[in-house]
Amino acid sequence: MPSYAGLRASDLDRSVALDTLGEAYADGRLDREEYDARVATVQASKTMGELVPLLRDLAPDSVPVDVRQQALASYRADRREAFFAFVIASTITWAIWLYSALHGDSFHPGFPWPVFVSLFTGVNLARTIANKQQILEQKRAKLERKRRKELGP
Repeated sequence: MPSYAGLRASDLDRSVALDTLGEAYADGRLDREEYDARVATVQASKTMGELVPLLRDLAPDSVPVDVRQQALASYRADRREAFFAFVIASTITWAIWLYSALHGDSFHPGFPWPVFVSLFTGVNLARTIANKQQILEQKRAKLERKRRKELGP
């Protein structure tokens, strides 16, 4: 992030940069001369802003990830999961109930117990849809905590 460019780089920051350069050299993305030049620059760097240009073309994680987009994708997956849980569970239980009611010579419906399955899975689906903003905020906060943890102190 540009706001961190002026911060002093720690030994750990330089070590992470050197590890990234070493992996890129081992993968063949850097030749020996470029690797040596970047290593010398990393070792002489004083700020985070000096490290980023050396790694920008090597590490996909150095590109900021849009946390909002990740949270939205996660919410959509949760919503899709809740929808299919409702549809599949309801369909199966109502089919079983209908089969057992039709089994025999006449229609004996008995108690429509699948209504409870439909109700509970439907409530979960409705809760997921109704609380979209709250769920998105929770997911965004969780992703940001995870990202801060990965970046270290």
